[in-house]
Amino acid sequence: MQVNWLSVNISKTKNHNALFLSAGIKVVYGESQDIFTSQVIESKNVKDAYNYLQTKNIQSIAKAVFCEGCEINSSCLPFIEALAYKGYAYFWRFDDLLWFLKFAMRLIYNPNDIIDLMHTVERGNHSANVAQLCSYLGEACGLTDFPWEDALYHDIGKIAIPQSLLFAPRYLTEVEKRFVRLHVIHGRNLIKTLNFNGIKELFALYHHEKYNGEGYVKGLKGSDIPKFVRILTLCDVYEALFSNRPYRSALDEDIIFSFLQSKSGEWFDPELVTIFLDILQENNDSKKTQKRGIKYES
Repeated sequence: MQVNWLSVNISKTKNHNALFLSAGIKVVYGESQDIFTSQVIESKNVKDAYNYLQTKNIQSIAKAVFCEGCEINSSCLPFIEALAYKGYAYFWRFDDLLWFLKFAMRLIYNPNDIIDLMHTVERGNHSANVAQLCSYLGEACGLTDFPWEDALYHDIGKIAIPQSLLFAPRYLTEVEKRFVRLHVIHGRNLIKTLNFNGIKELFALYHHEKYNGEGYVKGLKGSDIPKFVRILTLCDVYEALFSNRPYRSALDEDIIFSFLQSKSGEWFDPELVTIFLDILQENNDSKKTQKRGIKYES
């Protein structure tokens, strides 16, 4: 695996060869002309990198800006957001940059290995569980032949978010939350440049939209959000609440049920909430029946 490294406004470039070699990565200094070769732009600050890239059109699928030690703050965030729309992830720690490059190249060269890839990225089975829940709810809504396996890609943009934030054992600051929200842009960029189908792209870009129009990234509202995305959004939140996270333990199901009901018509399509809760309640009743040794008569 090769990475092209380009330094901007840095008089003395730090030699990262040893660190890259230990990860099995070859470094070539300069600008990449190959879409399958990762490109890193190193700069002393985000603004300099942004200004430099205004006149560039680097076509690499995996692109990143690296400003060592320059943690995100409110003043640099607009530049980072603008870079994200141009396809660049942003990192200030080398281990996070390396994490991104390894997973990006894994996605590029083996895109169908999405279940194992997301299991490693998420340190769990979140995306796989969400896709399974989507298939249950989708079938109940009449979408029986829909490719729900495409939901596995909805959080693929998280490979472009530093793991030091993804797995932080605390609640994030408002600036950090805005930064993490960029994963929908990164996901859309990766899927689009890899020429995947449009359903994967819509899952990645719109899965944080809310039924009342107060979500991101487009602020879509109601039926403007594709139904299959509305299904994903509901299943995504349910699975997240039902799972342990670095900053909290999994919630009890009765609390989750109450939360979903409270957000019906606000975050979620109310019709889907009713159907989904009925499915979950039926599943719970079935489990209780089996546990008590009761059998239904056919």
